[in-house]
Amino acid sequence: MKRHHRGGMLFEMFGHNPQSIRDQMMRAALLVDRGVRTEILTKERPLLVVGAGAAGVAAALRAFRKHNISTILVEKEDRPFLRQLDSIRFVCPTQYDFPVSHWTKRWYPLDDGSDLPLRWKAARSQEIAVRWAKEFTDTFDAPDAGHRRFKSAAGAVFEFIPGASVEQISHNSENHSSSVTVDRDRARMTRWAGMIIMATGFGKERCAYPDDAPSAGHTTIKERFRSYNFWDADQIEEEIYVDKINRQFHAKGREHCTFVISGGGDGGLQDVLRLSFAKPALEIFQNAFARSEPLAREVIAALHCAEDQAHRALQIAGSDADRDQIIFELDQKHRELVDDIWDAKERHEKALAHLPEDLGHSKKRDFERHGEWRCALSERMKEDFAAQVVDPEPYALHFIYGETFTPCYALNRFLVLLLLKLSPEWLHEHRGVRLASVEGTGEHTCNDNADACFARDHKVKLSTGEEISAQVIVLRHGFYNTKGKPIRMKQDVLPYFIPEFENEPMAAQ
Repeated sequence: MKRHHRGGMLFEMFGHNPQSIRDQMMRAALLVDRGVRTEILTKERPLLVVGAGAAGVAAALRAFRKHNISTILVEKEDRPFLRQLDSIRFVCPTQYDFPVSHWTKRWYPLDDGSDLPLRWKAARSQEIAVRWAKEFTDTFDAPDAGHRRFKSAAGAVFEFIPGASVEQISHNSENHSSSVTVDRDRARMTRWAGMIIMATGFGKERCAYPDDAPSAGHTTIKERFRSYNFWDADQIEEEIYVDKINRQFHAKGREHCTFVISGGGDGGLQDVLRLSFAKPALEIFQNAFARSEPLAREVIAALHCAEDQAHRALQIAGSDADRDQIIFELDQKHRELVDDIWDAKERHEKALAHLPEDLGHSKKRDFERHGEWRCALSERMKEDFAAQVVDPEPYALHFIYGETFTPCYALNRFLVLLLLKLSPEWLHEHRGVRLASVEGTGEHTCNDNADACFARDHKVKLSTGEEISAQVIVLRHGFYNTKGKPIRMKQDVLPYFIPEFENEPMAAQ
């Protein structure tokens, strides 16, 4: 609880890695359970949640259904799950647990007997959110999710207040509670709670140039370039989008479209993969190693060891410099593994040339056979991996990132490194480079609007001085908080299952 505590009875959900939907829902359930065990939440001390996304609703329903805690859920929009309802991204609850053994299961929660709310399986975000919305409205036995109050048979009350903004939070140190004043349709209402959970997202996404953070001093620039946010319905998610946009360009007498993706975190890596493969990361890996399962087992074992060591080290890192070094070393281990399996033939031939002269004939032959077998597995994997890459009419994809990928999921890191090793002629890697500027060219002038900037002519300038003429530009530069400061996520190690403890009181943590 200390990681999320922000003073008084206020707890925040954002600012932590890993940050997938599943991980956020797990944090929500764990936080509520701990609130009950420490008696911050009781039948006399309600829960108030701000934000009706996946994590917020998961926290609210966990408290109400499992623990019989009265709950107030406040949402600024007119309905829950708006971010997921507006997106068609493919999401999977387990694929980013790779390389842990259950990563292919595709459902949440992993434990069939669990009573966690909002169950889901791998699908498009919109499809999942529609099912969640039905489960949510069924709580009230009502056809919509307007302002509702529902009382359970056990006496707990669930109240949903949509279209409302939080005006003030006050803490009472005498009874360790808080009151929240919200504004809905210009009518103020006050609710008190034993615990407040802020589940309002990570902050504002940095996907504009010049940066529109208040601290950047560029808040009023009208000719700002803006790309779509990560969860926006940005058309790229459509199957083999590159083919579609190239056909549009050819119809206008243009040669092809050039894409630029800037950012080496999960957002940037996912966008590189979905443009290059038009299928989920889980399927890319499975198909690539379908004919070389022994090699897949070797890869998974090596990555499991590397990721576990890094995650453990991050828990005791004393500074940002320490964390950067740990991530750098993890990135290097991924790159070394990719080099080892991709260049298996060359490495085997080199190893043969340096075998000890006194090595017996039988041992030498065994070494040769094992090496030939492993080389054959490597060649099959390379063929099956390359066969999945979208093969559209000519286009170009420029990928810009720092010296290493930033903290990200192992599956994204490994697959993008494989793609860079494959090095298709249309893929251009700009490592150790940063974006210097983006501006509209020709008839296009940027106007701080992602729709207006999409598929229009731009000039992208890099820190090296190189200039790229591009039409589709995706910026994945992280998040900043309400003060305009970049957010550096804290690293957590989360369980895959929610531990079922007896609800006896325990000391607050």
